[in-house]
Amino acid sequence: TSVREYLVALFSKLPPEAFAAYRFDKDGPARAAFEKARDSGNRVQLERAAEEYFFSSAADDVIDALARQAFDEGRAFEAALHWGRLLRYHPDTDFPKAATAARLAVALRAAGSPSGLANLKAWVLEKGIQGRLLQGGLEVELASLLDAPAVETSRPVEALAAPRLPETLG
Repeated sequence: TSVREYLVALFSKLPPEAFAAYRFDKDGPARAAFEKARDSGNRVQLERAAEEYFFSSAADDVIDALARQAFDEGRAFEAALHWGRLLRYHPDTDFPKAATAARLAVALRAAGSPSGLANLKAWVLEKGIQGRLLQGGLEVELASLLDAPAVETSRPVEALAAPRLPETLG
């Protein structure tokens, strides 16, 4: 774990008031940096902006988009890194945690990381994350998706990549 990752994990535990103050100060510059990076078409510049403004209001959308792009381009491990950070550290993303965990599971399978998948399953269980998701046109429970021995990785991610996936409570 890098120092940066350690600090992100530490800061992610701050109270909501801290994020409100941060966002009051940084959301404007973050949006400008994200827009400039998108307009340039430079993925590296967008990744830098996402790192710099990780806790901004718009960062979750940018991080999810970076993950989807990485997955679509065959960089499943990179996609898993993005979705993993979003799931574990972004304090109040608009994306349901179950949907992000499902995307992460698909990326970990595609990356050939059974240990990463086992760690994700344990973390999801510990945090009590549940939900029904749309995968390939079918509704599935997150737990079933995490336990599945294999997942076809082209079509399900397309369905999982929708901005907001259904999630039932309880």
